[in-house]
Amino acid sequence: MLEFSSSQLFIQTMKTLQEELEQYDTVFLSTYGALNDSLLNAKEDELGFDEWQPLDDFINYYGFANSMKLAFEQAELEWLDNEQLDTVNSPHEKYNFGIEEMTLLNSDGEVKIGDSILKLTQKGFVYITDGDLATLIRVRDKDWTVLNDPNVISNIDLSKGICSDCDGWEKDKKWHYYDNNKKKVYVQITFHSYPWYAICKSKIISYKKKWNGKWRRYRRLLGANNQVYLWNSDCSEGPISYYTSWKYKKRRSYSRYHFEWSVNSTYKTKSGYCYGQYSYAGYYKFLILNW
Repeated sequence: MLEFSSSQLFIQTMKTLQEELEQYDTVFLSTYGALNDSLLNAKEDELGFDEWQPLDDFINYYGFANSMKLAFEQAELEWLDNEQLDTVNSPHEKYNFGIEEMTLLNSDGEVKIGDSILKLTQKGFVYITDGDLATLIRVRDKDWTVLNDPNVISNIDLSKGICSDCDGWEKDKKWHYYDNNKKKVYVQITFHSYPWYAICKSKIISYKKKWNGKWRRYRRLLGANNQVYLWNSDCSEGPISYYTSWKYKKRRSYSRYHFEWSVNSTYKTKSGYCYGQYSYAGYYKFLILNW
């Protein structure tokens, strides 16, 4: 797994990758952005343009062949290589983190920060403060008694769905087929709270069926925004509201998010207080986290 000297360096590296992706794509669109959707996608294929090239450059520089980004990319390619897509078991169910974040995690969702190990799961994060590998193995084996250990900090709530009003790890999504089922979009809203920050992210991904009946990501104009209300770790103080305005980009996928740094408290949100809006091809979708 990758190692970072501090949480600040880990987060700054993730932000730097986001900026590099944006700059890389902006240069491409400055030359070809006036083309219609069909010609723009054809130009990408002609040039072999890879929107994630800056991430691959980072991975190759550090020889990080075990990056979660690579695992997700391969899983998505295999999933798209079908005429009928199984949206219930799509790769987005397992890999529901940002692509820059997945670049920094190993395929098991782990990264070393200082003397500690952070592991991301579908239930939430586990932060092993002393980096003990035996503790990490127990987490991998889903031995959740580990949550009671003094060297473990976590936002995993095993009672979720029973009495949890205040939560730090939630996701919802929708699929929409359109244009006679030849195109589709995936929209997702997530709220993830970590030991040092919280993020509410709206993500939209565009797909199109190819001439051979299989599927691919498809670049077109996509729009998104979101809003989140934050409380402290036990929801006794708050909320603080943050709104991320609409933006539109010609992308295969596009995300809008609010990132809030936390020093003294792990942020959480409540049911109905984190939402995203999405626009594409004359359609509008709305997602709100309810549980």
